[in-house]
Amino acid sequence: ETARSYMEMGDSSLIPEFSSVYNNLGTIYLESGSSPDAIICLEKAQELTPDSPEVIFNLGYAYLGLGNLPRARQMFEESRELYANRYGRDHPNYALAIIQGISVRARLEPFDESVLREIREAERILIDNQIDPADPMYVECLDVYQAYYFKRKDYDKVIETGERKLELIRKREGRQSAEYLDALISLTGSYSYLGEREILDAVYEESDQLLSSLNEEEMQDWRNVVESSKASTYYYQEEYDLARRSLERVVEMDKDRILEQE
Repeated sequence: ETARSYMEMGDSSLIPEFSSVYNNLGTIYLESGSSPDAIICLEKAQELTPDSPEVIFNLGYAYLGLGNLPRARQMFEESRELYANRYGRDHPNYALAIIQGISVRARLEPFDESVLREIREAERILIDNQIDPADPMYVECLDVYQAYYFKRKDYDKVIETGERKLELIRKREGRQSAEYLDALISLTGSYSYLGEREILDAVYEESDQLLSSLNEEEMQDWRNVVESSKASTYYYQEEYDLARRSLERVVEMDKDRILEQE
C-alpha cells in the first residue's frame, strides 16, 4: 500500500533505497498478469537504480508480457551485462539472463551455432554452481535447447530434450500440473513432423486426462491450448475434419467464457 501511494502521488524525489519497493511491486503486478502496471513500477525502480540487473531483468519479463519482443530482448541483454559486471560471468543469474535473451531471439530471428554455444555456456554455469536439476532454471535452459533444435529441424533432439524436461518437472511438480502439461504439448509439433501418429494420439489422450486434474480456471485455459494444438497437428496431417472439430470446440469454449463474463 505504501508503494501504491507513492506511485499515485508521482513523487520523483524518492531516495534510491525505494527502488526495491517499486521492483517488488512491479514483480507482484507481473505475477498477477498486469504487465502495463508492472512496467510503470519497474521503470520507476530503473530511474532510481539504473544499474540494477534485477530491475532490468524484470522489465524484460514485463515487456515480454506485452508482446514487445524487441524491447524485451534489449532488457534481457542489458541485464546480462549488468549481472556480469556485478556478480561475474559464472553467476546463475547471468546464465538466466542468457537463457531469457535466447528465448526471445527464438521468436525474432534464425539461430546459428553461436546460439548453441551460449546455451551450453548457460548450462555449464548452472552445473558449476551445483544448481539442483529440479530447479526451474534447468527447465528454462531445456526450453531454449528445444527452441534451438526445433529451429534447426532436428526433431529427434527436440523430443529427447523435451523428455528430459518432463522428467524434471515430474520430480518437482508431479505429473498432474499445468507445467507438465505444457511440456507435454511442446512435443506435439516434433511428433507431427516425424509422422509419429500413434505417439501423438497417446500424447493427446494423456493431455485430456491431465486436464481433469487442474483447477477450473486452469482447465479452461489449457483445454483451449490442447484443442488448438490438435487442430494444428491434424491440419498439418491433412485430416481436416478432425482439425475442424478441434477448432469448433475452441470457438465454443470462447463463447461460453464470454457468456460467463456477461
